[in-house]
Amino acid sequence: MSKLDSYCNVLLERYNIKPIKKSSEDIIKHAIKNKYHINFYYLGDNNIKKGNRLVKPAAFGYSKNNKPLLRAFQVQGPSRSKREPKWRLFRVDRIGKIAPTILKYRSLGNLYNKKGDKGIYDLVINSKF
Repeated sequence: MSKLDSYCNVLLERYNIKPIKKSSEDIIKHAIKNKYHINFYYLGDNNIKKGNRLVKPAAFGYSKNNKPLLRAFQVQGPSRSKREPKWRLFRVDRIGKIAPTILKYRSLGNLYNKKGDKGIYDLVINSKF
Protein backbone atom coordinates (compact mmCIF):
# COMPACT_ATOMS: atom_id res chain seq x y z
CA MET A 1 0.00 0.00 0.00
CA SER A 2 1.44 3.38 -1.00
CA LYS A 3 1.65 6.44 1.27
CA LEU A 4 -1.10 8.04 -0.79
CA ASP A 5 -3.38 5.01 -0.28
CA SER A 6 -2.70 5.04 3.46
CA TYR A 7 -3.36 8.78 3.69
CA CYS A 8 -6.67 8.48 1.80
CA ASN A 9 -7.77 5.56 3.99
CA VAL A 10 -7.01 7.57 7.14
CA LEU A 11 -9.09 10.49 5.84
CA LEU A 12 -11.98 8.19 4.91
CA GLU A 13 -11.99 6.63 8.38
CA ARG A 14 -11.42 9.86 10.34
CA TYR A 15 -14.26 11.75 8.66
CA ASN A 16 -16.51 8.70 8.27
CA ILE A 17 -16.68 9.23 4.51
CA LYS A 18 -18.72 6.66 2.63
CA PRO A 19 -18.12 5.86 -1.05
CA ILE A 20 -20.25 7.91 -3.41
CA LYS A 21 -22.28 5.96 -5.93
CA LYS A 22 -21.92 8.43 -8.77
CA SER A 23 -20.26 8.10 -12.12
CA SER A 24 -16.63 9.12 -12.55
CA GLU A 25 -17.80 11.95 -14.78
CA ASP A 26 -20.19 13.30 -12.11
CA ILE A 27 -17.47 13.17 -9.44
CA ILE A 28 -15.02 14.97 -11.75
CA LYS A 29 -17.51 17.71 -12.71
CA HIS A 30 -18.46 18.27 -9.06
CA ALA A 31 -14.79 18.48 -8.06
CA ILE A 32 -14.01 21.00 -10.81
CA LYS A 33 -17.01 23.17 -9.94
CA ASN A 34 -16.22 23.15 -6.20
CA LYS A 35 -12.40 23.07 -6.49
CA TYR A 36 -11.78 19.78 -4.68
CA HIS A 37 -8.81 17.49 -5.22
CA ILE A 38 -9.71 14.00 -6.41
CA ASN A 39 -7.94 10.72 -5.85
CA PHE A 40 -8.09 7.91 -8.39
CA TYR A 41 -6.35 4.84 -9.69
CA TYR A 42 -5.28 5.31 -13.30
CA LEU A 43 -5.09 2.13 -15.36
CA GLY A 44 -2.41 3.67 -17.58
CA ASP A 45 -2.23 4.33 -21.31
CA ASN A 46 0.45 4.94 -23.94
CA ASN A 47 1.55 8.21 -22.31
CA ILE A 48 0.83 7.88 -18.59
CA LYS A 49 1.91 5.18 -16.11
CA LYS A 50 -0.64 3.28 -14.07
CA GLY A 51 -1.02 4.02 -10.36
CA ASN A 52 -2.78 6.16 -7.76
CA ARG A 53 -3.06 9.89 -8.40
CA LEU A 54 -3.99 12.92 -6.35
CA VAL A 55 -4.94 15.72 -8.74
CA LYS A 56 -6.42 19.19 -8.97
CA PRO A 57 -9.03 18.74 -11.73
CA ALA A 58 -9.18 21.70 -14.12
CA ALA A 59 -11.30 20.76 -17.15
CA PHE A 60 -13.56 17.99 -18.37
CA GLY A 61 -14.85 17.30 -21.87
CA TYR A 62 -14.68 14.96 -24.83
CA SER A 63 -12.14 14.10 -27.52
CA LYS A 64 -12.92 14.16 -31.24
CA ASN A 65 -13.70 10.43 -30.85
CA ASN A 66 -16.21 11.25 -28.09
CA LYS A 67 -14.00 9.84 -25.30
CA PRO A 68 -14.31 11.59 -21.92
CA LEU A 69 -11.13 13.45 -20.89
CA LEU A 70 -9.88 15.11 -17.70
CA ARG A 71 -7.22 17.82 -17.66
CA ALA A 72 -5.67 17.94 -14.20
CA PHE A 73 -2.64 19.14 -12.30
CA GLN A 74 -1.07 16.04 -10.77
CA VAL A 75 0.02 16.63 -7.17
CA GLN A 76 1.06 13.07 -6.30
CA GLY A 77 1.49 9.82 -8.17
CA PRO A 78 3.82 8.02 -10.56
CA SER A 79 5.35 9.74 -13.55
CA ARG A 80 7.42 8.48 -16.47
CA SER A 81 9.17 11.83 -16.68
CA LYS A 82 10.02 11.72 -12.95
CA ARG A 83 8.98 15.38 -12.72
CA GLU A 84 6.22 16.33 -10.30
CA PRO A 85 3.87 18.07 -10.23
CA LYS A 86 2.75 18.12 -13.84
CA TRP A 87 -0.24 18.83 -16.03
CA ARG A 88 -1.82 15.67 -17.43
CA LEU A 89 -4.63 14.80 -19.82
CA PHE A 90 -6.29 11.65 -18.46
CA ARG A 91 -8.71 9.41 -20.34
CA VAL A 92 -11.69 8.98 -18.01
CA ASP A 93 -12.34 5.49 -19.38
CA ARG A 94 -8.90 4.53 -17.97
CA ILE A 95 -9.75 5.73 -14.45
CA GLY A 96 -10.49 2.86 -12.06
CA LYS A 97 -11.45 3.67 -8.49
CA ILE A 98 -12.16 7.38 -7.99
CA ALA A 99 -12.86 9.25 -4.77
CA PRO A 100 -13.50 12.90 -4.03
CA THR A 101 -11.49 14.42 -1.19
CA ILE A 102 -12.15 17.17 1.32
CA LEU A 103 -9.01 18.98 0.16
CA LYS A 104 -9.79 22.25 -1.65
CA TYR A 105 -7.46 24.20 -3.90
CA ARG A 106 -7.32 27.95 -4.47
CA SER A 107 -5.43 28.08 -7.75
CA LEU A 108 -4.06 25.93 -10.52
CA GLY A 109 -0.89 27.93 -11.03
CA ASN A 110 0.16 30.38 -13.71
CA LEU A 111 0.27 27.74 -16.47
CA TYR A 112 -3.49 27.21 -16.34
CA ASN A 113 -5.32 28.40 -19.46
CA LYS A 114 -8.55 30.03 -18.22
CA LYS A 115 -9.94 30.22 -21.76
CA GLY A 116 -10.10 26.48 -22.33
CA ASP A 117 -8.08 23.45 -23.24
CA LYS A 118 -6.79 22.68 -26.73
CA GLY A 119 -6.47 18.98 -25.82
CA ILE A 120 -10.22 18.74 -25.23
CA TYR A 121 -12.37 19.01 -28.36
CA ASP A 122 -15.79 19.47 -26.67
CA LEU A 123 -15.28 21.29 -23.33
CA VAL A 124 -18.04 20.63 -20.77
CA ILE A 125 -16.68 22.35 -17.67
CA ASN A 126 -13.60 24.45 -16.99
CA SER A 127 -12.38 25.65 -13.59
CA LYS A 128 -13.18 29.31 -12.89
CA PHE A 129 -10.93 31.64 -10.89
